[in-house]
Amino acid sequence: MENNRILLVLIFLFFPLVFLTAESFELCEKGDLIFRSGVPAFGHTGIYCDWYETNYNNPSNPINQNIVEAPGQIHSVWEVSLSYFYASGNFWGARVNYPQPNCSQREQIVEFVRRKIGCRYDFKEGYKGDSVLIDSVWYECYRCDGLAEAAYEYAGLDIVNDINWMTLSPYLQMQAMFPASGWEPEILTTSPEDGDIVEGEVTIMAVVDDGIYGSGLTRAEFFIDGSLLEIDSADAQCVHAYEAEWDASLISDGSHYIKILAYDKAGNIGEKRIKVYKGDAPFVVSTVPYDGAQDVAIDTTISITFSAVMDQMTTSGAVSIEPPVSFTPFWWSPDGMTLDLDLNDNLDYCQEYTVTITDDAMSEDSIQLDGDGKPDLAVRII
Repeated sequence: MENNRILLVLIFLFFPLVFLTAESFELCEKGDLIFRSGVPAFGHTGIYCDWYETNYNNPSNPINQNIVEAPGQIHSVWEVSLSYFYASGNFWGARVNYPQPNCSQREQIVEFVRRKIGCRYDFKEGYKGDSVLIDSVWYECYRCDGLAEAAYEYAGLDIVNDINWMTLSPYLQMQAMFPASGWEPEILTTSPEDGDIVEGEVTIMAVVDDGIYGSGLTRAEFFIDGSLLEIDSADAQCVHAYEAEWDASLISDGSHYIKILAYDKAGNIGEKRIKVYKGDAPFVVSTVPYDGAQDVAIDTTISITFSAVMDQMTTSGAVSIEPPVSFTPFWWSPDGMTLDLDLNDNLDYCQEYTVTITDDAMSEDSIQLDGDGKPDLAVRII
């Protein structure tokens, strides 16, 4: 009679899976569950842990991603690569519990399953950690779905309630959960900021946030103009300030790029690029008419002289007049330091106009106008 009950349960669990379609794996978060077909026929559960972290490994490559599973009679609970899990059956997808595990709970789930590596497999009484007598020795045992269930309960969470060895299945767990996806660590602030001028010894800092439901942070990589500068390998749960030291005296004057890659423990990567400058920032030396000039001719030409030779295209595009007046930019100065704005329409009588230049204006050696990131008042005509 018991064998008939087991057969009925297996038939009930197997048939719904005929309609499952395979999914491709995308990085999720540590502690999320992954599912595939396999033996037994109604599915298999694994616990996604983290990525095998080195300075050269690609965390998005399944061979570098670690999972723990209880594969069956042949093996005890073990840790293998995701590529092995992925190749061992039709991959169904990754799932996350609701409510989601927070960072601390994800750590507890992974710590729990790794402590169980080496435990025996048992399909029935020992499916979720009970001791089973095998060859006159008592062993702590798990089944793939029972291992996941026990790990979540250890972290104070439930996947499926009111289950036993006959009613629990990977399919039931998958149906009780939601599609999982990882989220990139967010680089909140940096120092220096985009557009800053650098010189001498510079401490680059990036404040990174992985969120309360993330996997926790594990490292940040700093690049200068595409070359690796330094790796800060500090672990943190949610928010951390990563740093790298840079000797800017070794680089040439002009624009340079800082790239920051922030990694979480699941292998998700956040990225930010910052453009900085070395050298003296150009500034506006003088204007004609002068700032605050009155009784200006309605057909006047506005001239702006800079302290350095300017990039004509970016600087011309950074100039605006309010209220709007169309103009034609003209660089008449042989040294490229004076810009004329030839007005296409006359100014209105008794109207105040303001000419501004944004920091998109830059010198020929790619240093932004004064580097403060704010528009500059070139001239106000009353």
